[in-house]
Amino acid sequence: MRTATAESVQMWADHVFRAGNAALVLSGPPPAGLRMPLAAGQRLHVPALEPLLPRTPAQFRVDRPQVGGLAAVRRSVAASMYSDLLRRRLVERLRRDLAVSYSPTAEYDRYDAETAHVLVEADVHPDHLAAAAEALHGVVDEMADDGVAEAEITASLDEARRSRELADSGTRAYVEALGWLLSGERTSWDAFWDETQALTPDQLLAPAQQARDDMLYAVPSGSELDVDQVALAPRSSLEPELGGDFLTPTQEAPAGSRLAASAEGVERIWPDGTRSTVRYDNCRAALAWPSGARILIGPDATAVGVEPRAWMEALDLITEIDRRTERVAVVMHEPATASAQPSRPAPEGIGWQAAMLIALVCLGGSVAATGMGLVLAREDPASGFLVIALALVTVGVFGAWLLRYAVRERNRQRSPPE
Repeated sequence: MRTATAESVQMWADHVFRAGNAALVLSGPPPAGLRMPLAAGQRLHVPALEPLLPRTPAQFRVDRPQVGGLAAVRRSVAASMYSDLLRRRLVERLRRDLAVSYSPTAEYDRYDAETAHVLVEADVHPDHLAAAAEALHGVVDEMADDGVAEAEITASLDEARRSRELADSGTRAYVEALGWLLSGERTSWDAFWDETQALTPDQLLAPAQQARDDMLYAVPSGSELDVDQVALAPRSSLEPELGGDFLTPTQEAPAGSRLAASAEGVERIWPDGTRSTVRYDNCRAALAWPSGARILIGPDATAVGVEPRAWMEALDLITEIDRRTERVAVVMHEPATASAQPSRPAPEGIGWQAAMLIALVCLGGSVAATGMGLVLAREDPASGFLVIALALVTVGVFGAWLLRYAVRERNRQRSPPE
């Protein structure tokens, strides 16, 4: 958001907001004479998903006190109901039975006309990470092996019925519009509800088994599911190793990492031995900053960054990257920093914090010197009053002026630029 410009936003709007790619959602009858002057253009289809992992279900480690999972399932009313029943099971198991998670969730996210994602996430107390991961895996397996009970479906329908009664016309229109954009077909709100109410436990076995077989689990570090049941997802890039010539690091390079370049692409070797590889021929995006920094993103979401200051031969490599990835280049903007913003120039001279501190020290010294002058005046009035005068005229006046400067400078810096 900080790097957006009017030009980049307009470019994206021109690309997306086309007549064939939009649905207008209204909460009531359209007003007379309503027109939406969108440019002609076809619908932008959601990119097709391609399986990447060599084996599922699989697991990978995360450095957070959370457990989670994601699975692709065939889009259906039954799959939507399954995600809600999975959420209920997780709340029962993780929160009420084990008391290891406060707010486990499961969501059903429609992807395209055929596919949806089931996303699972649960916050976990740091002392119970392994138990929570095992419980999540256990619930997913149980629902795929044993199915669900009729009473669970009834409870879910009761809650859905209450939510349905609260839904306004705008919500209903939005749901229908999104379904139309994803599938090209309109399914009415009422038809969806009729199909939901007719679901049986047997119909929920298929999405439960799909989710179990496709699930990718996020498991906290230090915990691990049974690798015979849940494979370890590859930690390195799924692309074959490229090799190539290693660049010479500078002091700016990440400690222990190495960057290699070849005719096929770029490769980063990390201190723990993991490898990130992006090939030019299937690079999905090349992010290019005016400073020269480049980030290449591969089809398996692997990213390899090249920072000019970190590698001696970076400029030649960046020239090659730009030549080989021109078709997928994405021009980025420099982050908004104090030096890059078109605001007022940075204040010169001493900062207001330092001025404030010096002013307080001067005023404190003036008070102390005045006190000493009063004590001295008892013995020698002339000398005492001289000390008081010097304290007030020099240190005191200077401190007061500096304090006024600090306050004005602070207010100036905090006020918005004109």
